[in-house]
Amino acid sequence: MFNFISWQSFLTLTTLLVAGYYSITSLMLYRKEIADWVKSLSHPSIPSPSAEPELKEPIENLMGVAQALPESYAIRSSEISSEDIITSGKDEEPETIHSGEKDQLLIGTVADLLEEIKTLIQLIAEYGTGKSESEALFNALFIRYPHLQNTSYPLAISFYICDASKEQFAFELSSDEVMSWWNLTSQSANK
Repeated sequence: MFNFISWQSFLTLTTLLVAGYYSITSLMLYRKEIADWVKSLSHPSIPSPSAEPELKEPIENLMGVAQALPESYAIRSSEISSEDIITSGKDEEPETIHSGEKDQLLIGTVADLLEEIKTLIQLIAEYGTGKSESEALFNALFIRYPHLQNTSYPLAISFYICDASKEQFAFELSSDEVMSWWNLTSQSANK
């Protein structure tokens, strides 16, 4: 079938089709601009005065009058010398607030742990991880938070894990079982 068509006739036909396509689309899309260009070639004219904007009077307050801000909005700044900033180079314990009891309220640490637990629960549910592997993952997570073990937070966190796992895990967890993971963490930290 392709023996009847020569390369010369193929290239000629392709060139004509492409030229025709662009001619038609140019006329359809830019007919007004093309008509104005053809008129300007046949009748060279001086631009009309209405084409240039006339400036009647200079505008003094283009954006209006600036209003002074009340003193309550005044910019406050202070200068601190480098001697006033005290830093230490050693690793610091998490920020704590000491209550009247022995329990310490750890700011931010519990929230970080809960966020990591939430992510870990989603991963375990997504990949269908078994109970023993899940225990090892939670153990690895609890090892990173040894300062929470002697507080009242492990019990609340264990209840959170049990509650979240009911909906997403293929296996069931009890709060006693999750609390034992905290004890395993302290045993592995002592070794």
